Amino acid sequence: MTRLNPGKLAIARGLIRRGFSQRAFARTKRGREIGPKERPAARFCAIGALLRIGYYAAATEALNEKASELFGVSNIVALNDGPNGQAKVLAVYDALIKEHSA
Repeated sequence: MTRLNPGKLAIARGLIRRGFSQRAFARTKRGREIGPKERPAARFCAIGALLRIGYYAAATEALNEKASELFGVSNIVALNDGPNGQAKVLAVYDALIKEHSA
């Protein structure tokens, strides 16, 4: 298993907690779809937050595996875009942060 940086995961988690997006990597405060690295991006999905901070390649596989383990979904995108997506995505991030902080 690849060791992840819990600090970077926490930054991505914070972006999602402050503003959540479904069916788009990122959105403006008003809900317009936008690239996750663009300045007006204010709401992020599970993957969009990683793209924003440049940690996509390192963490995506682990997010997919943990989402499957915790919620029985095929990948983090399915979890993100489903019912109660924000709470479930935050739970996945929390589990990974805890696992990689030990």
